[in-house]
Amino acid sequence: MEDIVNTDLSGSTCVLTAKNNEATYIAGYMNTRQMRAKLIQSNTGFNLLDIKELRYFLSLLKTADDSPVISTKQLEKAKRELSNEFGKSAQALLCHKIIREFELTHPKTKYKSDLELFISESKIEDFTEAGADTILVSTMHKSKGKEFDNVYLMLNHFDSSTDEKRRLLYVAMTRAKERLVIHYNGSFEAGMNLPGLTITSDYNTYALPKEISIQLTHRDVNLGYFKYVQRQIKPIKSGDILSIDEEGCLDKNNKHILKFSSKQLQEMAKLKAEGYLPNKAVVSFLVYWFDQENEKESLIVLPEIFFESNYEGEKITS
Repeated sequence: MEDIVNTDLSGSTCVLTAKNNEATYIAGYMNTRQMRAKLIQSNTGFNLLDIKELRYFLSLLKTADDSPVISTKQLEKAKRELSNEFGKSAQALLCHKIIREFELTHPKTKYKSDLELFISESKIEDFTEAGADTILVSTMHKSKGKEFDNVYLMLNHFDSSTDEKRRLLYVAMTRAKERLVIHYNGSFEAGMNLPGLTITSDYNTYALPKEISIQLTHRDVNLGYFKYVQRQIKPIKSGDILSIDEEGCLDKNNKHILKFSSKQLQEMAKLKAEGYLPNKAVVSFLVYWFDQENEKESLIVLPEIFFESNYEGEKITS
């Protein structure tokens, strides 16, 4: 991050890491330094068809008439109703980007079945745009198919001994259009003598960020609990702020709307040992989840949890 701050960059910039928690630390550090950073999100564990806002949009088209074709009038009306119902939702922009991309790729006849297939086969990262005003942060896995003018690659004790890891490293390196900077601890550059290659050493130690955030997935929440709180979840929209206690997240009435999984409780205990305590949660996604055991669908909440360090003094990364 010190390297980025001290470099006059132009065009799009992305920081790539090997692990999710490394991307979280980087984004947290950048935001505490007033650098505009955005994590490239992923719809891990669910299909975009399961997002509440998109499900609502599709339902408007289905109730319009029995025709398999979406008329221009129907499409415009459905977009207006989507904005009226979810205009303040944090995922409203994503939904309109998806709809717009479908319109561009289907300029003539638009079939309802094609729209559903388009949404089903898409991923959130497909609609993340890089710009000069925001630095994107991502894992190497999520960067496939994207290109950036500047790429900063963080390899923290990265093991490049297997073909799979070398292929991943190749994908990450080839995301750079103009400038590639690799920060690493290791010696696998030994013997490299390439045109334009500069190798420097940095022996400074750096503190962990004061604030980090974690996007919860299906594995991080108690899925079975949601069937008991469907009425409480109904008025909630993505972007709403929740409070947190030791069990889960609570709504504005101080009622639990989700409980953490045992896995997530263990992760939070590890963060606490590092000096990080949760201070707020923001609803990222409201998605439908089908409980195969009970053969019933429930609306579930997947928030982003923000942690703040209470550590006094310098805490060094490994």
